[in-house]
Amino acid sequence: MVLFAMCMECHKEYGHPSFDPFLVPYFEERILEFTCSRGHKNVQVIQSQKFEVLLESGANALLAGFTLEASASFSAALERLYEFAFKVLSRACGVENNIYEKMFKVMAKQSERQLGGFLALYLIKFGTPYIPQTSIIEFRNSVIHKGFIPKPEEAKEFCSKVYDEIFEITKKLESRYSEALQKTLFDDLEERFQKIDPKISRSTGTGCLFFSLSRKDNKINFHEALEAFKNEQKIIEDAMPSLREMFEKVKSGTKYQPVAEVEDPEELIDEILNNLRGGSQGNGKIKEES
Repeated sequence: MVLFAMCMECHKEYGHPSFDPFLVPYFEERILEFTCSRGHKNVQVIQSQKFEVLLESGANALLAGFTLEASASFSAALERLYEFAFKVLSRACGVENNIYEKMFKVMAKQSERQLGGFLALYLIKFGTPYIPQTSIIEFRNSVIHKGFIPKPEEAKEFCSKVYDEIFEITKKLESRYSEALQKTLFDDLEERFQKIDPKISRSTGTGCLFFSLSRKDNKINFHEALEAFKNEQKIIEDAMPSLREMFEKVKSGTKYQPVAEVEDPEELIDEILNNLRGGSQGNGKIKEES
C-alpha cells in the first residue's frame, strides 16, 4: 500500500512546499516514513482504520484484475469493521479504552468471538438485531477456505455487498454514537503516535482514498466509489511529473509565493493537486512569483 505525501518540514522552513512528491509505502501500523531530498525525516500517522486500509487494498487488487485477492481483502475488511464497531459500541457503553483492551486480549485471535460481541452490543445499542448476510459468508468461505477464484463480475458483486454493509454500519455509528467513534479514533491515533521518536517531525493525514471515516463524501454506491478511486489515483499519477518539474524549478532558484497560509498537510496536498488538474476546487493559494 502507498500514499501520496510531501515534506511538511520544507514547507515550514522555506515558507512554501518543496514540490518534491513521494509515494510512500505503509503497512500494519499505518505509518508513513520518508526522507526528502533536503534530508528532512518525516513520519506521518494516517487516521485510516484497519478496515479502511483493507478496503483500499481490495479496491487496488480489483482494479488490477486480482479477483481472489480483492475478495479476500474485502472479507477481512468486514471482519475488522465488526471489531472496530464492537470497540466503538463498548465505548458508548462507558467502557474506557484500557479496560476494553484487557477484555479484548481474550478474543483478539478469535474473530467469531468478536462477531458475537458486536452482535450483542449492536442489539443493545440500536434495539434491533444485525443479521450477517448468508451470501457474504458463503462466498467468503469459498474464497478463503477453498481457494475459489471468482470472475470479475462475481468479485464485484461480493465487494459491493461488503461495501454496503460497511457503509451502513459506519453511518449508524456516526449518527448515533459520534462521540464514542471520535474517542475510539483518537485512542488509536494516540497509541500509534507513542511508537514514534518524538525528535522526528510528526504529522497526521486522513490516509485512504477509497473509503475513509475522515471524509464526508464517501460514495453510497460501491461502483461509484471504485470509479472515483480510480480517477483520484490517475490524478495523482498525472500530477507527479508536474510536481517534479516544479521541484526542479525551486531547486534552481525559482521562488513560489503562497497567497495564503496553508498549515494542514492534507489541505496543502489537496490544494496543489486541485491546481495541477485545473479543477474548480482550487483556491489559487499557491502561485509562481514573477
